[in-house]
Amino acid sequence: YHFGKLFKQSTGQTLHQYVLDQRIQRAQSLLAGKIELVDIASTVGFANQSHFTTVFKNKLGVTPGSYRNQVRTRRTAAR
Repeated sequence: YHFGKLFKQSTGQTLHQYVLDQRIQRAQSLLAGKIELVDIASTVGFANQSHFTTVFKNKLGVTPGSYRNQVRTRRTAAR
């Protein structure tokens, strides 16, 4: 409890939110590749793809599949 309280005072977010943010950041980098969404969800620590999709959409406003398409479109346009 004490650690959690100090963590929130220092970072402005709960430890749980911090961990979710780290997972989503890692997922964003993996989405640039060809790994299946279910495998990305498992790799970054979500219990299933549904939970991953829900958290991802809540954090970024788009689903992981849509985000992947946006990344691929940007990479293709940059060529």
